[in-house]
Amino acid sequence: MRRRYTMCDLLESLFEFINEHKLFSINFFFSVLFELISFLASAWIFGVNYLSTVVAILENSLSQTDNTVPLVSPHDLISL
Repeated sequence: MRRRYTMCDLLESLFEFINEHKLFSINFFFSVLFELISFLASAWIFGVNYLSTVVAILENSLSQTDNTVPLVSPHDLISL
């Protein structure tokens, strides 16, 4: 049976690799921290842009419908 790895397992193995090979330094720490922050910021900006586009499309489509015309006829409601 294959073992499923979690994010904690991957981070733990990364820290073990860094400690074994003496790769840890302040520069390395800040570069990884900067990359992580920039990745999270770009993902957040992409998410906000995506959601705002979806909301704008929905608002546009809802504003174009005429509220006096029913989307479902009474006959359709009775047949349900």
